[in-house]
Amino acid sequence: MRRAFVVLLALTAASTAHAGGLGILGTGGLRTQSTYYYDNSAPPKQYQLTQAIGGGGFGIEGILGDRDDRLVGLFRGYWLREAPETNPASMNTEIPSDQVVAAVRTDPRDIGVAMVGIDWAAVGDPTGFAFNALALVGSGFITTDHTEFFQLEVGPGVSWEFAHNLRLTANLSYQLRYRKTFEHGGSAYAGIRYMFD
Repeated sequence: MRRAFVVLLALTAASTAHAGGLGILGTGGLRTQSTYYYDNSAPPKQYQLTQAIGGGGFGIEGILGDRDDRLVGLFRGYWLREAPETNPASMNTEIPSDQVVAAVRTDPRDIGVAMVGIDWAAVGDPTGFAFNALALVGSGFITTDHTEFFQLEVGPGVSWEFAHNLRLTANLSYQLRYRKTFEHGGSAYAGIRYMFD
């Protein structure tokens, strides 16, 4: 109890942050997903295929660091809507379509995603135009069907400070997800940030 009180006191006594920023962003992309289905024999035999699932959404960013820093901390929180799964019976499968037995998600899926990482202005001027490298780690921690997952993203980006404290950003990311198995994909992000300092 005493330790918790000391931590709380330290947090309330901390000075106000004068560097950083807030932003809004949009995102879209594709990822792979393993879909399992069965034939109608007795006993049924299991099959697996990989399909591409599209998605898009929007959210907020929090930036920690001065606007002229090459390396800043980055938080992303966003809502993502993923497309429904395709029924294997309508795809080119190993068995005739009238023998496919599958339970697939036929409605879009809503996910709440939170990620933290770094944004490095590797080439150029952070307060002008720069080529960036980003690395983030987080999770899809809110799902409607209890399928939460771990997520890792890395990739290149660009930023352009077109007015004092206002910055346009865009980046492409390779995406690795893990929930029971690894899934791969790619995402694109675009947004605008307001830097405090």
